Amino acid sequence: MQRQLCCFMTLFLFLASAFAAPSATKQSESPAVPAKPLSSTDSSKSKAQRVKVQRDIESYQRAISNLESEEGVYGAQLAEKLSSLGAALQFNGKHDKAVKVFKRAIHLSRINEGLYTTTQMPLLEQQIASHMALGQWQDVSDRYRYLDWLNTQNYGKDDPRMLPALNQLARWHLRAYGMQIGKDRETVTNHLIKAHKYIQKSISLLDEHGPLDEQRMIDELNGLTLTNYLFATYQRSAAQKLGSPIPIDPEARHSAMMIDQYINRSFRAGKDAINRVIRIYANSDDAPPGSVAKAKVKMADWLFMFNKRRAAFDLYQEAYHLMNAEKSGLAQLQETFGNPVALPNLDLMETNNYSDSEQSQYDADNNYVLASFDVTPQGKAANIEIIESKPPDNISARSQVKKSLRIAKFRPRFVGGEPALTEKMQLRVLSH
Repeated sequence: MQRQLCCFMTLFLFLASAFAAPSATKQSESPAVPAKPLSSTDSSKSKAQRVKVQRDIESYQRAISNLESEEGVYGAQLAEKLSSLGAALQFNGKHDKAVKVFKRAIHLSRINEGLYTTTQMPLLEQQIASHMALGQWQDVSDRYRYLDWLNTQNYGKDDPRMLPALNQLARWHLRAYGMQIGKDRETVTNHLIKAHKYIQKSISLLDEHGPLDEQRMIDELNGLTLTNYLFATYQRSAAQKLGSPIPIDPEARHSAMMIDQYINRSFRAGKDAINRVIRIYANSDDAPPGSVAKAKVKMADWLFMFNKRRAAFDLYQEAYHLMNAEKSGLAQLQETFGNPVALPNLDLMETNNYSDSEQSQYDADNNYVLASFDVTPQGKAANIEIIESKPPDNISARSQVKKSLRIAKFRPRFVGGEPALTEKMQLRVLSH
């Protein structure tokens, strides 16, 4: 039986780190959160759409010129027109021009409405999007810092209206950590610490300002699970290895101690977050069918990743029978246990997924390695073979993928409530 895993990782080195067993004492490879490519344009946009938007751009530019003639260069209506112009420029991929337009719109908003005006917020978000498309990561970081300051000035740190901003900031820092953005390792690590703190703050606000927003809380708890996984699999530099001299610099020492604390708490903290999700679903009248069983599968995955195999497989079986007992659970049962699932399989961990119909396009545009292997009932890869790679002589990539699969963990396929052998799985992994 041949099955294909329709997924790939943006960096094949992520495969080894993501599959390595996390441990608070023995550090594995550091798993970057795979970031989706940020393209400057969407290939689905038709030529006709672009032509129309170009006409809109010219129309906005004329309107802005007219307003400047009538009201001067600081006219109160200019910011709105500039916002429309910037969005049109973004649509047509002219992000360098869009950045300048949004910058001027923000400046005018502050002049006409005050330093802390909230009308800056959507303009900042649009400006950030263009900086991202241009790969201007320091500018992205600076703009997010300003957005955080602006929200705090308007609402205060303990106001629930901060929640949307906290969510944006956490996601940005997770992406920045995954893409290893920063001038040095400490800067990169701080992205993970900040993401974790923003998520914790969101959970605290939700707890404090009930009634409980169940879905938002679940989303934040899923984020907390992810950051704890990333702490658990954090890779120390040579200077940070256990037993190394304590850093002399006070900031470096504080950062090292903080990382140690997060690492030591990571397994328990992630487990507690998943347990809370289970309790929310179990006590909710509006929970989707099978939600408790699905959350228990996530808990079993967590236990398995931390080498708690017996407890994990007992929980897999419990979740299997819960799904099997529900009338609407057969589709969910097939989705969850019908094929092996590569771990980690965490919410908010960005992976690039593609359908079978898209495979030829990805093969044409990227280098890759195609591996075949069996997944044992114990969740291990066996009989690993490299079927092909692009380019064919990419020996390093082929070797790395094979090595990674040897230490990988998979949630095995279950049949009748029991883990079963799956033969001839295939996995495509992007390589450099």
